[in-house]
Amino acid sequence: MTWITAVTSVSTVNYTVQPNTGTSSRIGHITVNGQTFTVTQAGASVTCSYSLSSSSASVAAGGGSGSFTVTADTGCVVGTASSDVIWITPATSGSTVNYTVQPNTTSNSRTGHITVNGQTFTVTQAGAGPAVPPAINTGGIVNAADYTVSLAPGSMTALYGQNLAPATLGASSVPLPNTLSNVWVDITDANGQSSQAPLYFVSANQINFQMPFGVASPVDVRVRNAAGSSDTQSVPLWPRAPKLITKTQDGKGDPICCIPRTTAWYRRSRQRCRTSTWFCCSRDWVRSIPKLRRAVRAETTPAWVRSIS
Repeated sequence: MTWITAVTSVSTVNYTVQPNTGTSSRIGHITVNGQTFTVTQAGASVTCSYSLSSSSASVAAGGGSGSFTVTADTGCVVGTASSDVIWITPATSGSTVNYTVQPNTTSNSRTGHITVNGQTFTVTQAGAGPAVPPAINTGGIVNAADYTVSLAPGSMTALYGQNLAPATLGASSVPLPNTLSNVWVDITDANGQSSQAPLYFVSANQINFQMPFGVASPVDVRVRNAAGSSDTQSVPLWPRAPKLITKTQDGKGDPICCIPRTTAWYRRSRQRCRTSTWFCCSRDWVRSIPKLRRAVRAETTPAWVRSIS
């Protein structure tokens, strides 16, 4: 072994061992008179230094993800990253540390840390901030068929505004529910009678609902959700406001399909309109239009229904 030097002096064998510059241990032997003496030398200790590509990050209240890299000396290994809070999940991949941050549902900001190889990465997440109550646009309550202010009890009504609902959700059954996604539309009529409108659909900027039957004009409309209540908006009502939902969805042109449910015309038209979208009219709707009333009585489809100008 070149790194072991042995010298015999009478009955004594002296030896010297050169420094081991490698990181691995090594073994050598000294042999004298058929006898073996083993020398085991430890590897050189390695001092590793590490650095991060960045030391901190800011994350929005809604959560998110990010990453940073770890630079290490040659021969040094990047270890497993860990977090001191449950809302940060780190994962090490080679020299990269990826992390995900859960949403912060509180109004206060918060700070957490990711540690890897003795280095610390700081994550600061903003608070959710105060809840913003719903608001109805001025003139934002209209008939859902033609977007005019012509409304009556029972009308399909569209309401427009901001922060109306936390999520988009449509009714999945009948009778229609009075709440969707913790959203209500309160109706107070001229007699002071209050009710909740049946809901077709809710979203952040639009709610479709049915104006309740039996309400006295005018009515005050208000939206409520977990963040609070909107200001009320007064809406006048007509005794009846018949409308057809048209293909262009503006109340003009060809209607999609109108089928009164109480006539033989409905039973025959059901086959013809099987692939159409149906807008089913109430009995009052039919009685309110003489031409349609006569057509139903004769059980024929009136030509004028095919187009509305």
